[in-house]
Amino acid sequence: MLTADSESSVYDPVRAAFIIAFLTGIGLQIYSVVQQDVAFDIQAFGTGFGLMIAGAGGAMALRKDREDG
Repeated sequence: MLTADSESSVYDPVRAAFIIAFLTGIGLQIYSVVQQDVAFDIQAFGTGFGLMIAGAGGAMALRKDREDG
């Protein structure tokens, strides 16, 4: 589930970041329900984390040309 190739040898950072974001978002939402005085905006969290993943993906794509040689 975390790999990008059919041989499961290379981990995809975007997929790993999505799983981390999903689990963190759900955990924070549960925490805010349990602690009824804490407000948590899952939409704002998702937007912010999505932008960070997109930025990291863009940076990796730009850096890939330099790493290959």
